[in-house]
Amino acid sequence: MKQLLPVSLVVLLILLFSNHIVAQGGTCAEIEPFCAGDQALIFPNCNNLDPNCNPTSEIGPDYDCLFTQPYPAWFYLQIDQSGVLDFIIIQNTIFDGNGDPIGTGLDVDFICWGPFAQGDDLCDYSQLQNFNQVDCSYSIEPIENFTIPNGQSGEIYVLLITNYNQSQGFIKLEQTNSGDPGAGSTDCSIVTTTEACEGD
Repeated sequence: MKQLLPVSLVVLLILLFSNHIVAQGGTCAEIEPFCAGDQALIFPNCNNLDPNCNPTSEIGPDYDCLFTQPYPAWFYLQIDQSGVLDFIIIQNTIFDGNGDPIGTGLDVDFICWGPFAQGDDLCDYSQLQNFNQVDCSYSIEPIENFTIPNGQSGEIYVLLITNYNQSQGFIKLEQTNSGDPGAGSTDCSIVTTTEACEGD
């Protein structure tokens, strides 16, 4: 019989074996960069127990299928290699050191807009509208998938992930077709540059 690791050790393993961030952008103005690389991004969600979290997204963008937008996490990604990019979003109460969900699944939703060009205002609400939408889901599932069908090098996409369940847990964001023929890739230099600048 398998023995589960203590929660504190599992969280430590998550931080060691995945690309991670300490916080997510709670508003579009606080948007965070992310890149998929060859590993998953796993981060603590915003939830109804955290007083520092925004309970809902701001007014302005067209959230289309997201009838509610509780506890938002704003990200952007930049395309490095052109091609198709497939992503999976998983929300769960806990992940193990391999990045597999081992707790209770939590309903997660998302919307993606783009493409934007370098230098564009990613939080221009007139651009975060239906005509610029790539994908959106408001399902009851703890696992969501979305695709950027024809990402071109240098393009930027905005991703909003929401915690419909509102409970405490973690969110995993991962590119699932990395390395496949015809697959695109994300540019990790935007993450490195941002982290270096934050120190100054």
